[in-house]
Amino acid sequence: MAGTTGRFFPVVGVSLGEFQSFDTFNASALSNAGIPPYTGQLGSVFEKNGKVYRMVKFDNGSAVAAAAGGVAHWKTRADYVVTSDQTDAEASLNSVAGGFLMIVTDLYYCFVQIGGVQAVITDTTATAGTALIASTTDLTLVATTTNTKGNQLIYGISYGTNTTTSANVYWVFGNLL
Repeated sequence: MAGTTGRFFPVVGVSLGEFQSFDTFNASALSNAGIPPYTGQLGSVFEKNGKVYRMVKFDNGSAVAAAAGGVAHWKTRADYVVTSDQTDAEASLNSVAGGFLMIVTDLYYCFVQIGGVQAVITDTTATAGTALIASTTDLTLVATTTNTKGNQLIYGISYGTNTTTSANVYWVFGNLL
């Protein structure tokens, strides 16, 4: 339509079958004799109740287990493989893929959250409004008021009351796509 601006964001539906929700999806394969039909959905982005999720495959790297609220890093972005081991990350500190929703079995498929609000593991206390960047510690984000690294992406903004090990985070959706 002439004169209008905006962006196209395709909405995709998904049946989670036996798993019932994004935060319980922990599948060994994306197809089980065609039922449920997940094949072809790896990497797809889904929205539900103001939160955005991406289907990925999990690789625990050097045996670093996933954790609910733990930070996922891209291990092989082209194949939608994430890891909980920061040292195995594809692009070091600028490779956050989102937040794990649960403990995931190694080499299984799951969803990571990339938009909306989530309680995320941090290695410092993040006051409300503080920017959060990737940490060199597995599964964590770190609060920054100056982004002293200068070249790190901001992945979340903290809000509300937080602790030294967890922050309520608004994911910066655009930096996670």
